[in-house]
Amino acid sequence: MLEQLARQNVQLEGEIAVRRQAEQALHRAHDDLERLVAERTSAIGASERVSPPLETYLAEAQRLSLTGSFGWNVSSGEIYWSQETFRIFEYDPATKLTLELVLQRTHPEDRALARQVIDRASQERKELDFERRLLMPDGSVKYVRVVGHPSTNESGNVEFVGAVTDITERKRAEQRLRAQYTVTQLLAEATTIEEVTPKILQTVCEFLLWDLGALWSLDRQASVLRCVEVWHKESVKVPQFEAVRCEITFMPGIGLPGRVWSRHEPAYISDVVHDTNFPRASIAAREGLHAAFAFPILLGGDVLGVMEFFSREIRQPEQELLNMMATLGSQIGQFIERKRAEDGLRHAQMELAHVTRVATLGEMTASIAHEINQPLGALVNNAGACLGWLDAANLEEARNSVALVMDDAQRASEIITRIRALAKKLHRRKIGSTSTKSIREVIALAQSEVQRNHIALETQLSDDVPLVFADRIQLQQVMLNLMMNAIEAMTQVTGPRELLISSGADDSKGVVVVVRDSGAGLDSKSLERLFEPFYTTKPQGHGNGTGDLPLDHAGPRRPALGDQQSRSRRVVSFHPANGRGTGMSEPDAMVFVVDDDAQTRDALKNLMRSVGLHAEVFASAQDFLRSKRPDVPACLVLDVRLRGLSGLDLQKRMAEAKIEVPIIFITGYGDIPMTVQAMKAGAVEFLTKPFRNQELLDAIQQALERDRTHSRTAGQKRRTLRSV
Repeated sequence: MLEQLARQNVQLEGEIAVRRQAEQALHRAHDDLERLVAERTSAIGASERVSPPLETYLAEAQRLSLTGSFGWNVSSGEIYWSQETFRIFEYDPATKLTLELVLQRTHPEDRALARQVIDRASQERKELDFERRLLMPDGSVKYVRVVGHPSTNESGNVEFVGAVTDITERKRAEQRLRAQYTVTQLLAEATTIEEVTPKILQTVCEFLLWDLGALWSLDRQASVLRCVEVWHKESVKVPQFEAVRCEITFMPGIGLPGRVWSRHEPAYISDVVHDTNFPRASIAAREGLHAAFAFPILLGGDVLGVMEFFSREIRQPEQELLNMMATLGSQIGQFIERKRAEDGLRHAQMELAHVTRVATLGEMTASIAHEINQPLGALVNNAGACLGWLDAANLEEARNSVALVMDDAQRASEIITRIRALAKKLHRRKIGSTSTKSIREVIALAQSEVQRNHIALETQLSDDVPLVFADRIQLQQVMLNLMMNAIEAMTQVTGPRELLISSGADDSKGVVVVVRDSGAGLDSKSLERLFEPFYTTKPQGHGNGTGDLPLDHAGPRRPALGDQQSRSRRVVSFHPANGRGTGMSEPDAMVFVVDDDAQTRDALKNLMRSVGLHAEVFASAQDFLRSKRPDVPACLVLDVRLRGLSGLDLQKRMAEAKIEVPIIFITGYGDIPMTVQAMKAGAVEFLTKPFRNQELLDAIQQALERDRTHSRTAGQKRRTLRSV
């Protein structure tokens, strides 16, 4: 029994020892495990301190990209936002989100459209993708883009997962670029600053979402800024602001316009209602105007004006906007400078064109005076004849003379009208004009110049041409210059001088006018430069022949050389013809008339007949030389400017041929050398049209007496020679 107990005791002690060893091993293992856990925990902590978790990466990425994420359970209405989405909408992260709360932050003008898009997407389970504005608590505006993708969860409910991006800066940059491009285009197409100003105000307001714009112009005399233009949206009613803008002015440094004027740089006010240097603050508060900015219109270092803009929202300063507006102000200043330069150039061109036209008319003085004095001379002659016929009680001839007087007066009036139109400085007036009629009027005006230079003129003018929408006087000026150039080009031509003027319609429904002369023409180098401004091939000239604008009036008339108004009047007793001027007896004296103007010839013949003188008329010097002259006392009334052989040339030819007929020169225009030449060659008188009839009759009697005396002297000489 004892031995058995002893054996059991030994066995128990052995088991206790084994258990004690096992417990010690378990403690050692536990200690090792705790040590390993502590080491692992320490390692994990260190790793976390070096590399943040994925959520941190995502939050930072959203902040940098201005993009927040959201989730929306359509059935439950639950909305989940990331931290960046809360920041964009400026809601506290603890706020319980609802769809109404989201729409409440949406700009009132965009709210209805945003709700419509969201409702359609949730009902039709379509993608979300739209842009809208947010109106923040401080009155500022943000632009956001919302994109979302629909999906169905395990419960069959529709959920949207998406992103919200703040695109305010991008949107404003786009608006600024569009506004700047549009204003630049407006300035490129405009003709005046008054025309383009309201368009610029409207463009800035519409593209940059401002409600009202105004232009303040500098009054240099008063040294203040005055409002000259206002533009605002139709939905913006600002009656008090518009009313006061006509009354208020700004001095340098006063108010927003004055501040910009004095500093020469743009300025921005977030809320003018609380600005201490804004005299219109009370009006702005009543009209609901808050944010404002203004920029100067600069030309070099001078301020020409100030543009200011207002918004009904409180908006924070935008430096990029001010930079762009500073550039815009310089562009407008450059536009004004360019227009001033263009106006100056246009004025210089107008003055140059005026000088050119006056010079052209000066070159044609003789021709113009001749053209005017021809009908005036005929008028005086016919009026004198009428008096003679009335003295003779020949009413029919008197009536015919009066009719001729009326025709001569009308002809003179038309010539004067054409010349005044060419010499008048008027603004362009484009009308439907018949080019053929205008060409014929110019040809008539230059006819004497053509004849004086012995030029054969041929016209091929078509009446079947369309109306030309142009300034009639400019067309005539161009035509006149082309004719004068052609005449000058043939001055050195020894052969036939031929001038062809033709007109007709072309394939483009226009009119082609050709002026072709027989001059030397142009060399190839001159031809290449033909249409360069101010280029000329003339030794004297400045190459602005066609001009650009109609001209000013001519000066007052001075007496033409050869006027006889200062001479004493002598009465000559010619006996008026009796009866109706037919069946006259053989002449005891003859008056020859050579004049290429038919009306002048008829008027002079009528005058001669009215006082009982026999007259024979000729249209050219050649016709006179070929005629048979009766052996009676005679004289010759001779026009200076004739087709072919001129009056002075005829005088020389008669002297060479020993044709001793006293000559009385008449001319529409005479100069001193011409008068001296004629009188030295033996002319009885040199009369400038229009002359008084009595002056001509005095000269005719003097010439006839000279011829009679010459005839008697010659007869005596012949009788003396026969007796010897």
